[in-house]
Amino acid sequence: MQRIVQIIDKQGVFYRFLFRIEETRFRHQQYDGTMSDEMARLNLERGDSVAALVHDTDSDCVILAGQFRYPTYEKGPGWILEIPAGILEPDESPQESTRREVLEEIGDSAGSLRLITSVYVSPGGSSERIQVFYVPVAQPGVNRTLIAETLPELLRKAGYRTIHVGKAPFAAEGTPSEDPRALGFDVNMAGHCAGAPGSYQGLKNFARKGGSIVDVPGLDEYHDKDIKLTDSLTIEARKALDAAVAEKKPFYLYMSHYAVDGPWGPDNRFIEKYRTDKSDCSSTKARKIRERHEDSAQQTVAWR
Repeated sequence: MQRIVQIIDKQGVFYRFLFRIEETRFRHQQYDGTMSDEMARLNLERGDSVAALVHDTDSDCVILAGQFRYPTYEKGPGWILEIPAGILEPDESPQESTRREVLEEIGDSAGSLRLITSVYVSPGGSSERIQVFYVPVAQPGVNRTLIAETLPELLRKAGYRTIHVGKAPFAAEGTPSEDPRALGFDVNMAGHCAGAPGSYQGLKNFARKGGSIVDVPGLDEYHDKDIKLTDSLTIEARKALDAAVAEKKPFYLYMSHYAVDGPWGPDNRFIEKYRTDKSDCSSTKARKIRERHEDSAQQTVAWR
């Protein structure tokens, strides 16, 4: 039910800089339905404001700005830490003002914004409202970055051990998310920016001759051994699952085999059934790789 307010008189009694004080005489409806006696109140009118809760998603920290605020000086400390905030300019939307304040006060470019709440700062004496936005930011210097909370991060916060095994072309070389651990994984085995391997052969160190960006990292234990890339990833996945069980933690395994990118090579366990006069053709090699992956999936699922 909307209650009645009767404005009897309103006039400005002070105006300087951004501050205007109004004196208003009014009556308002009370809880029993009757009207109150006439009363007078002063109201500091300085417009509305915006504020930003800036979340550095890489470090999972809130970024604050150090400011000198004179009204806090006499009672101390004068210099305070606060979330970026400022006046909502008449020619700006709340989102535009928020992005401007974030850039001015902490030097970050705000991408997506989400309104958290709108509150009156001091309703006993001021009409100022402040709209507070959640602002996720990327690591400084990384352009065209999508900010999102990933499934592995959500599961890790819920107590899961999150495991990534295999290729991880989620982001470009030299950016934070090149390493899946930046996306919420506790464990990263062999994942980096490349989507194809240097080689599927342990005897070739899973690398190309002379070195390349596609050389698979983190599998030194299997170098110079007669083992296939898929098999080494399967072994590492089972190790990670054993560790999670030993810690009595639920787990999430993201198993991402390098496939079906070249360079392809033979696997003697599966090659006989495909031997024809065209046993080296691309389609035959691709079928062998798929069968190798099916074998890996069966071993992983049956690890316990």
